[in-house]
Amino acid sequence: MPTRVDAILARTAGKAKAARARGLVGVWRTLAEQHDEVTALLRRLRANPELQPELWPALRRELLAHERAELREVYPVLRGHERTHALADHHDEEVTRIEQLVDDLDAASSDDWDATFDRLVEAVVRHVEEEELVTFPTALAVLGDKQAHDLDVRVRAAVRKFEEVV
Repeated sequence: MPTRVDAILARTAGKAKAARARGLVGVWRTLAEQHDEVTALLRRLRANPELQPELWPALRRELLAHERAELREVYPVLRGHERTHALADHHDEEVTRIEQLVDDLDAASSDDWDATFDRLVEAVVRHVEEEELVTFPTALAVLGDKQAHDLDVRVRAAVRKFEEVV
């Protein structure tokens, strides 16, 4: 029987596809695709807890590289615009929570791991939904296609860099 976390993961996949169908381009499309990759890893680890030693390091690396690239390249730009400043501040708060949950998982005993993982799933899913349904469309409207494409190049490079060090 599917759990509440399973239902949350399933719901996110549909919302992500709907967001892309609304015309996200450049960095916003790239970030949404990375969300799909992280969500797929969350779903796979949830369904196969015995693969934790293999999947957790990959999930951790992708999630942290994605968030740190956003913090470095995307959200400082959004903070510079009145319509997106508050969205950038909110993002930083969410990322602090997600990174704390990652640290908690790294230190969790086997007894605490599942409950902490469920909290991470909920935080990531909420974060993805907010970005794809609110932040990305608003940012695209504020910045336009050209800046979305310019940011895409920078974010892709930053993700590659952060994947090497997290």
